[in-house]
Amino acid sequence: MDVPKGQPQLVSRKWRLTGWLLAAVWLFFLNMPLGTALGQAEPWRKWLGVGSLVAFGAAYVLLFEWARSHRQAGRPIPRGRAGLLLLGLLVLGLAGIPGTGTDSMTTLVFVATGAVFLLPGAWALAVVVLAALTPLVAGYLMPDWSGVSGVFFAVLLASFAMFGVAALAQRNGELRAAQQEISRLAVAEERARTARDLHDILGHSLTVVAIKAELAGRLVEVDPSRAATEIAEVEQLARAALADVRRTVGAYR
Repeated sequence: MDVPKGQPQLVSRKWRLTGWLLAAVWLFFLNMPLGTALGQAEPWRKWLGVGSLVAFGAAYVLLFEWARSHRQAGRPIPRGRAGLLLLGLLVLGLAGIPGTGTDSMTTLVFVATGAVFLLPGAWALAVVVLAALTPLVAGYLMPDWSGVSGVFFAVLLASFAMFGVAALAQRNGELRAAQQEISRLAVAEERARTARDLHDILGHSLTVVAIKAELAGRLVEVDPSRAATEIAEVEQLARAALADVRRTVGAYR
């Protein structure tokens, strides 16, 4: 039995596009540090800020897609690798400080949401708390950075929203796994039914053929014409059984 593949593939393509959009839409919040970088008078600060932000945005989207593909396939996300990737994302965000200034704290929002999507609950919560407290501590220690305290609320709100996205991705992966299991069970059941049909057809036909062949063997010497008739019936039964087997196998295919 063939399992229809069009609908699951269509759903997969739609979700793949949705996954990219869910990751890319967050990049809107990089407009503030990008504007700051573009307004720098010194070229090296400008290009360092712009370059780090472009690399940061690309890394974030790719990281999101990597995690989403693992969830879709039902594979666990390697915790160690996820931690290293988040650390690299953090480094890219902080590398642009000479060009983006205090607006570089905005990248902490992305690090926090990435942690929610990649890491288990306790680890993700720890990263979110650290990301939320960092701008508060920075504003306390450096009065010139007092304006970054608003990032605290941005981190919390974005992390809460990403929790919903992560739950959606997890449910989608579970749904796909359930669909695949249902398809596998349907194929297995169809194979079992076909095997039962073949067993019934061949069991009945071969039993009759064996009896008639034995009868023909006994009649060869005493009644040759009757033996010939029985042999002809054996041939007909064998052909009929072969036709039944072919029909059954054809229906299965």
